Amino acid sequence: MMTATPMKICLLYSQGAGDGAPLRELRRKIEDAGHTIARVARTDTDLQAALDDAVDLVVAAGGDGTVGRAARALAGRKVDLAVLPLGTANNVARSLGIPDTLDEAIAGWTGARRQTIDLGIAQGGWGERHFIEGAGIGLIPAGILALRDVLHEDDGNPEGRLGRARRGFRDVAADLASRPCTVTADAERIEGDFLAIEVLNVPAVGPNLVFSPDADPSDGLLTVVIAEQRHRQVLAEYLKRKAAGESAALALPVRQARTIEIVGGGQVHVDDDLPTGGVEGRVSFRVDPAALRILSGPVQPL
Repeated sequence: MMTATPMKICLLYSQGAGDGAPLRELRRKIEDAGHTIARVARTDTDLQAALDDAVDLVVAAGGDGTVGRAARALAGRKVDLAVLPLGTANNVARSLGIPDTLDEAIAGWTGARRQTIDLGIAQGGWGERHFIEGAGIGLIPAGILALRDVLHEDDGNPEGRLGRARRGFRDVAADLASRPCTVTADAERIEGDFLAIEVLNVPAVGPNLVFSPDADPSDGLLTVVIAEQRHRQVLAEYLKRKAAGESAALALPVRQARTIEIVGGGQVHVDDDLPTGGVEGRVSFRVDPAALRILSGPVQPL
């Protein structure tokens, strides 16, 4: 289906994203393509006001955190989302085949596929929220907590920052203690000592760590990847190779489910956030099928 042009656009802009494209450059490129920017949103309140004005398209210009903010605001709405991948990892854009240059991405809005994708919903003592990448316990939240400065600093060098983040996750994994907990994926119950449990909507999380290349955000399922204590060496070798900039594949047990519950396991991450409250208790995840309309392109390799 062809996208309508010109479009009335809300630009959700993150100045601190990895590529740091100036707002004036984005505005010029979008307007030169024939579109109208009705509002530039920098906060969730700005974005909500734009949606109340009935825009045709929300453009998330930033990294995966910016895309996640847009996805949560648009969940269940009949407004399309487009992504200008300006972040460090760009996990969502990569998984949907969105071009990684501004000119190609903007040009691709005309003739792009309108794809409906699933979102996940995480629920715990801190409340309930949608996620677009993934959520879970163990390695990823430990890495986010330990590497906040590395993951958020803006030095104009996203590739260098990606490498530092991967080396940081490698080092975090080396000292990571496994934790006893119970995970239930639909009807299957698993007990053990876990280094990580990742509930994925797309293949990669964090600094483009591909936990499951087959995770499909359009299949109505969440992908559950489990790393127990016995998988420590497998996980360490994968992170070592990623930190060195080498090609690597992670072979861990994978399940698909519509509902998942974890009891125990400590701190939870939901996309790039670490929600507080109810950390040591029970957390559940479920799929929200076809919750988001997004413009996508041909799939690119992760």
